[in-house]
Amino acid sequence: PFWLEFGSDLLVECKNWSSHRPLHEVATFTYKATRHKVKLAFFLSVAGFTSDARRTMRNQAASSAEPLIVPLVGEDIERMLTRQEVFEEFLKERIREIKYLEKY
Repeated sequence: PFWLEFGSDLLVECKNWSSHRPLHEVATFTYKATRHKVKLAFFLSVAGFTSDARRTMRNQAASSAEPLIVPLVGEDIERMLTRQEVFEEFLKERIREIKYLEKY
């Protein structure tokens, strides 16, 4: 039931760059998700995101008209793998964080 609200398709983009992903990268990815008419998209950045980029994703999560862009950071994924956590539960928790816990 958790996944039903997001439909059957989602978008994933990974950035393996040495610096935090800036705000314009989030805008570009949001445009791609909107253009493909997905409701859920995961944006993975090994180095993380700038505070402006994270704030934009949190604010977008408040809008039901925008796709839900879920930030994933390399160190969180590494921690999940090291602890041998269930991947689906990891993703659900990241969705809950951006959708419910981190509003500004």
